[in-house]
Amino acid sequence: MLDWKGTRVGILTAFFAAAMFLIEGSSVFAGQAVSGSPAGEEKGDFFERLKRVPLTDDGKTHVSFGGHLRARFEAWNNFGFSEGNDDEFLLVRALFHADLHVHESLRFFVEGKAAHSTDRDLPGGRRAALDVDSIDLQQFFADIKFNVGDESVLIIRPGRRMLNFGKQRLVSSLPWANNLRAWDGISAILKTHGWTIEAFWTQFVPVRKYSPNKADAHTEFYGVYATGKVAAVNGTVDLYFLGLDRDDTQTFNGTMGDEERYTVGARVAGKIGETNFDYEVEAAFQFGEVGSADIEAYMVALVLGYTFEGVESKPRVWIGYDYASGDNSAGGDVETFNQLFPLGHAYFGFIDIVGRQNVSA
Repeated sequence: MLDWKGTRVGILTAFFAAAMFLIEGSSVFAGQAVSGSPAGEEKGDFFERLKRVPLTDDGKTHVSFGGHLRARFEAWNNFGFSEGNDDEFLLVRALFHADLHVHESLRFFVEGKAAHSTDRDLPGGRRAALDVDSIDLQQFFADIKFNVGDESVLIIRPGRRMLNFGKQRLVSSLPWANNLRAWDGISAILKTHGWTIEAFWTQFVPVRKYSPNKADAHTEFYGVYATGKVAAVNGTVDLYFLGLDRDDTQTFNGTMGDEERYTVGARVAGKIGETNFDYEVEAAFQFGEVGSADIEAYMVALVLGYTFEGVESKPRVWIGYDYASGDNSAGGDVETFNQLFPLGHAYFGFIDIVGRQNVSA
C-alpha cells in the first residue's frame, strides 16, 4: 500500500496518473520537438489528436499535451556494503505537460510532476533529492524567438526548466532518478551556422518533499555552453564555461567557506574516418576559491567504440577510461574535482559508491 502522505495528495496523484495513462508515449523533455501532424491536417488516433491542436484558423497558434508515467521496483541486499541493509520498495513518477505556441515567435511550456515511493527503510529513508516530490511544478518557461539575419535565431528563455548539456557528465536533469532536477533562471540561446550557443544564469531548485519547491538563493549556477558540428573532427565539438557560487561550503579536505568555482572544458566526439569506430574525449579544468583556499582540479574522459553495422539492431561495444583529481590530505588547496550536477549512473554504476572525483577507472 502506497503511503501518499495524506488524502489530498493521494487524490491529486491519482488524477495525474490517470492523465498520464491516457497520453503515455508523448515527449517528456521540453527540449524535444513535439511530434504530430501539422495543424489543420486530419489527425489519426486519439493520441495524435492531442498534438498541435489548432487555436487559430491558420494553425500558427496551437497547443500540444503530453506526459509520462513510470513505475520502478527496487530490491536491495546489504545496501552500502552494510550487512542487514535489505529492503524492497516501489518508485512511481508521473509527468504532464502543455506546450502552447503563439505563431512562430512565442512559446509557453508548463509541466507538473508527482513522484512517490512506498516505505524505504534504507539509510536516508525516502530521499527528497531522488525519490519523493508530492505534487509540484517541474518546468514553467517561455520562449521568445527573434530572427537574427538570414541564418540565425535567438531565443530568450526565462523560467523554471531542466538543464542537460553534452553527455550529461557535469550537467543533467537526472532522468534515471524518480525525481528530476530543475533550475530557475534565464537563458539566451543562439542558433547560428550549425552551432547552438547558450548563455544562462540560474538558481538550483532543491526538492522539498511535501512543500512547493523554490529556488535556493545560496546556489547560483551560470555559464556558456556551445555545441556544433565540425567537419575536421568528423563529429561534434562542445566548448563550455560553467560557474558555481555556493555559500558556506565544506569540501572533501575539510575546507569551509563561500565557494566560487569555475569549470572550463571541451568535448570532441565523432566517427574515425569511414570505419565503424567512434571516439569521444572530454576534459575539464576547475579553478576558483573556497574560503581562503584556491581550487585547482581537473577531469578527463576517454571512450572508444565499435558498431556492428551488419548485425540486426546494430550493437555497439566500447571501452572507456575516467580520471578525476582528488585531495591527498586535509587543508591546503582544494584539488578534488566537483562533478556539479552529474548523471552518475550512466558512467559509474547503479550503486553510487564512486563519482567523478578522486577516481581513476
